[in-house]
Amino acid sequence: MGTFGKNFDFLGRADVRLPVLETLANQWEGITDAKAYPVFTAVGAPGSGKTRLSLELMSFVSKFVLTDPTWEKLPADHFPKITNVADFKNAFRSSLRIYTTFGNSTMVQPSEYTRDGQTCEKAVAARILFSHFNPSYFDGKYVCALLFSDFLDILDECFSQSKLNIETAIRLCVEDEIFSADGRPPPQAVVVFLGLDEFQEWLKDDSNLKNSFGELVKEFVALQCSKFTVQNTRVLFTPLLSGTDVVSISDILQKSVIRR
Repeated sequence: MGTFGKNFDFLGRADVRLPVLETLANQWEGITDAKAYPVFTAVGAPGSGKTRLSLELMSFVSKFVLTDPTWEKLPADHFPKITNVADFKNAFRSSLRIYTTFGNSTMVQPSEYTRDGQTCEKAVAARILFSHFNPSYFDGKYVCALLFSDFLDILDECFSQSKLNIETAIRLCVEDEIFSADGRPPPQAVVVFLGLDEFQEWLKDDSNLKNSFGELVKEFVALQCSKFTVQNTRVLFTPLLSGTDVVSISDILQKSVIRR
């Protein structure tokens, strides 16, 4: 089903670019202070543009980096000083967008809350892999899309001896996207934009997973602090969480690292 608004030019939101770019610059410079990595959230009523922002963020920020020199001229007290600016820019030419959601075809499954070792992080990692690889199977006559519930069962088998987490999911996506590209040598660095939509759906029934959302935020920040690499390729990573304002967002985020 098409949507009316998606065909409009993406306007406004210019104030989003620099804060997002700053977190990526901090990763490039190897900053390991958790306070340098706020986890960005977009919260609002249905139809306010949250999903569109998640889908556009990669091209929006990448275009800004590659075509607008104003960010390079900002004073050091407003923006981190970048070493090897040309290499930093090149990372945006190898951007990877991962968009996933707790709605639509990957709605929360009741069984997810009772799976062994389940966490909010594991639920997000499963959706990252499902959204990126779009798994299907051949039933002897047709190619059929794999149901998300069946995909969860497969993941339980694949990761029975190890933990499925955000880093593993992103690593697999980067390897698939970058290292299978026409035999070309891997880039020095890539930028991964993760859009996680409808996160409030997980929180509706989260009583058995105390503060799991706070733990997810900590994992996002830890990954940004970790100087993440995939086969010698630097990975600069920024998440954007978006959700419909049906719960108290301040309660959800009060223990997170947030820039206000």
